[in-house]
Amino acid sequence: MYLSVKKDMSYTINLNKREETALKELLKNTERSKVLKRYQCIYFKHQGLSNTQIADLLCVNIDTVTDWIKIFLNKRLNGFGEFDYEGRRISQLEDHKEDINKYVNENIVSSIKQLQGYIEDSYGLTVEHSWLFRYCKKNSIVLTKRPKAILQK
Repeated sequence: MYLSVKKDMSYTINLNKREETALKELLKNTERSKVLKRYQCIYFKHQGLSNTQIADLLCVNIDTVTDWIKIFLNKRLNGFGEFDYEGRRISQLEDHKEDINKYVNENIVSSIKQLQGYIEDSYGLTVEHSWLFRYCKKNSIVLTKRPKAILQK
């Protein structure tokens, strides 16, 4: 049996020899970093590392590790490297992405808080700070860097 749950509700992964060999090949040959992290997660979990240790090693959230393990337990290696984004809701900002990018490029927008204010005033949307930061990063929306303070003698 592949799935077992410990008392701390942490999943364990036991690969058979064929799967272990296939996983090692995937680790060697995978070039996409997001997919590679998924395979590394499964390898580390198979080796007995905790979800917290894996999250620290891969610089991801512990919930991401848990999600990857659950996906693996459902799909095994067949299809595990593919992303299933179907059914995800689309951001309310998607319709305004070009306008937001134009606003940031044409104005001195140096903080997420400032951008939050613009979005709320312009579109009536309230967006959480860390989510908006990730949205900007994902969509290559670059805020203006603040000029360094001039030191007076």
